[in-house]
Amino acid sequence: MKPLPEYVAELERYFKSKTIECFEYSQFNIDKCIGSGGYAVVYLATFQEKVFALKCLRSTLSLSEKEIRSFKRELECLYKVNHQNIVKFHGIARDKSTNNFMLVLQYADNGNLREFLQQKYEGNVYKISWVELIQIAMDITHGLEHLHDYDIIHRDLHSKNILINNKSALITVFGISKSLNSTTESSTTVKGLMVYIEPRCLEGLLQSDKKIKYNKKSNIYSLGQCCHWNSGIPLED
Repeated sequence: MKPLPEYVAELERYFKSKTIECFEYSQFNIDKCIGSGGYAVVYLATFQEKVFALKCLRSTLSLSEKEIRSFKRELECLYKVNHQNIVKFHGIARDKSTNNFMLVLQYADNGNLREFLQQKYEGNVYKISWVELIQIAMDITHGLEHLHDYDIIHRDLHSKNILINNKSALITVFGISKSLNSTTESSTTVKGLMVYIEPRCLEGLLQSDKKIKYNKKSNIYSLGQCCHWNSGIPLED
């Protein structure tokens, strides 16, 4: 396993060779932390008067050589994806004082889908129209369809990985996404939130020697779970 400082420069050189934009970190103005997860912290930041989400990988993160190769392929692929319902990956930045490696992403102004719906909940009623709910569901579907056109399997699609920006839904967090052409597609471990995972894939938990293969149908199941709040929730008249 390589600690982050040892492979970040290697990744930066690789992205330059693939024409993925490398931002000068010193030119970012960091505003505040807007989220955190197991391997990264996300900040609201501005660069040349433009607003971005800056996703900083934790300095304690370690990856194997195999995972580094997969990470390179994934970001190269996602850099080519361009759709209004997918969070745009703009490029990379590196804090040279710490060697921390960062992803420069599109900023969404209304947080994730779960937070957005919680803000609409008041007095046991969701103050949101069916028209808006259906539009959110359609946005997620269109974004997922575009990923599938590129043969990208998300593998972690849930309400916290759907962002809301100017009333549009955006799919984000591709930390465990894979291309259907990847040789590392199979796994013996289940990744993601359990309730959103296709039951077929959960068989691997009961059969330790069983290979788990996520596919486009697995994403469709997760899409249905993301949108299940469309059915039966009390809405304001």
